[in-house]
Parts: sequence; C-alpha cells; structure tokens
Amino acid sequence: MCEPGCVYIGAVAESQIREAWDCGDMVAALTRLLHAYGVELQRYLFATTSGPTEAHDVYCILAEDLWKGLPTFQWRCTARAWAYTLARHARARYVIAERRRISREDSLSGTPWLRQLVERTRTPTPMHERSEVVHGLRRLRDGLDELDRTLLMLRVDRGLSWKELAVVLDQVRPDEDPSSAATRLRQRFQVVKRRLREMAVDAGLLEQEHDGR
Repeated sequence: MCEPGCVYIGAVAESQIREAWDCGDMVAALTRLLHAYGVELQRYLFATTSGPTEAHDVYCILAEDLWKGLPTFQWRCTARAWAYTLARHARARYVIAERRRISREDSLSGTPWLRQLVERTRTPTPMHERSEVVHGLRRLRDGLDELDRTLLMLRVDRGLSWKELAVVLDQVRPDEDPSSAATRLRQRFQVVKRRLREMAVDAGLLEQEHDGR
C-alpha cells in the first residue's frame, strides 16, 4: 500500500507538473512527471514484463508517448493515472513490436535530451523478497486474469485511488461518472481479494481464518 504521506507528495507533484504545463513548458512538465513517478512506473513495468531489458524498452516507449501526448493532455484525471494508462498501452504495443523484432531503443534517437531524461530516472531492477509465502502469493496472483492481476498490483502495491484505477484500467463507460466505475472496481477488488486468500489457504500458504465462535 502506498506509504504515509504519499497522497500529499502526489498532490504537490501534480501541482508542479500542472504549473509547468500551464506555462507551456512541456520539457519541465515531463521532467517533473518522470522524477515524481518514474520509479514506481518502472517497478510496475518490472513486475509486468519478462525482465529488465523489456521493462527498460517499454519505459523508453512510455517516455516518448508521454512527451508526444503532454501538449494535448486534458487533465480529466491525474498525471499519474494518465502515465499508468500509457504504460499499459506501451507494454501491449511492445509485445506486438517484439513479435516483428522491432528495436525500441532507437525510438529516442531523435531526441537526445529525452534519452538522457530516461537514463536519469531509471532505477536498478528491484530485489525480490525471498519469502516463500510472498513468492507463493505472487504465483497465485499471476494465475488471475490480467484485469484482476493489475487491479491488485496497482491498488495494493502502488496505492492508486479508485478513480485513478478506473481510468488506468479503462473501466469508465462513455458518459459515465468515474465514481460509478470506481465503485464497481472497489467491489471487484473485494471479491478478488477473497478469492486470492481462499486460493492461498488451499495452497497451504495461509491459515484458515476462524470467527472465534
């Protein structure tokens, strides 16, 4: 879950990104966005791709997509939610491109400053916990469908709000208030969480809860 104070920090980051955007300084806006959210976006990509090389390639695609999309970004959601949405789409496009053996490193060749920004905001591949239970739970989570798996990851590991999740997961229907989609996701989250716990109990990773009666 997101750490104490992250909501405040996120609000400050969003304000600073918007300030640069309002001034028409897209370089500053992107720089602030990647410095604020680059680490968590990379950790998300590390967790959803086949390895650090693929994660870095997708991060390059994401940086370019953010740069191209910033001038027309309409602020209907947070910059953070928008970045996660583009990260999901970039990962999907990478899979298609990889099948055609397209190298994504060259995508930044025409914008040296953007390549440098990507390098500055890169992080090493995160160390995975060595707990047998944690690994077991992750294996069970990986067996869920993509929507449920991503929902758990972005809510539990990244602490995205329900409205942000509704946007990132493309759950807002046309002409629908995002709050309604957020409510559906909250309910789905509870169902998935209960299902994952039952699977963990059956696998011997967790003990059966008792009601104390």
